[in-house]
Amino acid sequence: MTNEYEVGYGKPPKKHQFKPGYSGNKKGRPKGRKNIHTIVENLMNEKIKITINGRTKKVSCIEATIRQVSLAALKGDIKAQRILFDLISKYTVRQEDLLQGNEEMQQEDIQLLNEMMKQYARGEEIDESRV
Repeated sequence: MTNEYEVGYGKPPKKHQFKPGYSGNKKGRPKGRKNIHTIVENLMNEKIKITINGRTKKVSCIEATIRQVSLAALKGDIKAQRILFDLISKYTVRQEDLLQGNEEMQQEDIQLLNEMMKQYARGEEIDESRV
């Protein structure tokens, strides 16, 4: 054995390494095996029947869960109120914030277009890195 190859952690001796084209996991991951993210997503999107105002309606599990939390919050459950307010603050955007962001974006776009038009009129090469 020569000292050209160092044996150690993650570097097994040459005779014990996998041959090219072969792996240590011959069967691999079984087909159709789902990860936890896919399982949770499928479960939350699954439709269930609930009764709203005397009528049966099919909704997703996540919608039914949020409805239950909001009903518990209305009944005075402090934990449910916290959860509901967290959801509201996290997933709703105020209309004023959207409008303000659009105005700022539009101003920047107008300035950029004006600069590009001036460059084009002067016959200069347009700097596309800013687009």
